[in-house]
Amino acid sequence: MRFGVREGGRQTGIYQKPNAIPPVDEVRSGRWLYRDCPMDPLPPIDTRTFFHYFWKHADHPVSCDKIFYDRLPKKLVTSMLRQSKGGTLNLGWGVHIIEGPNKPLIAWMVTAIVAASFAVALVYDIVRKNPDSGFGIGQWLVAVLTTALTALYFHLQDEV
Repeated sequence: MRFGVREGGRQTGIYQKPNAIPPVDEVRSGRWLYRDCPMDPLPPIDTRTFFHYFWKHADHPVSCDKIFYDRLPKKLVTSMLRQSKGGTLNLGWGVHIIEGPNKPLIAWMVTAIVAASFAVALVYDIVRKNPDSGFGIGQWLVAVLTTALTALYFHLQDEV
C-alpha cells in the first residue's frame, strides 16, 4: 500500500492499495529497494504466505529463503519520520495488515452460550418442575447473548 506521513508520524493516511509498490525510478534513485524491479507478479508476498510466516515464525527460525524479504519494499537512506518537514506529505510504501475478529473464537462462544442456556433451562426445569419457564429463560439467554455477539462482530469488522 502507499501511505503518507505528516507531522513526525502523528498523522498517517493510506493513499493507494492494494498492490502498490515504489515505482522503478524510486528504486533506481536509491531511495527504496526491492527485487525484482520491476516486480512481477504482484503483490510482493501473498496473504496466506505472509500470515503463515507471521503466526508460525517459530517454525522457520533458520530459514535461508529470502525470496519474500527481498520482494518487500524497504526504505533506504532516511527515515520517513526524519525527513518530515512542516507542511509536507512524505509518501512511502508498506504492508497493510487488516486485523479482524477471531471467527473460530466467536463460533465457540456461540456454542458455549447455547450449551449454557440449555444447562440453565434444564436446572430451572428440574428445580421448579415447570418446563415452559425454564426453556423460555434459555431462549431469552440465547437471543440476548447471540445478539450481543453479533453486534460485537460487526463492530470489529474492518470498514474498508
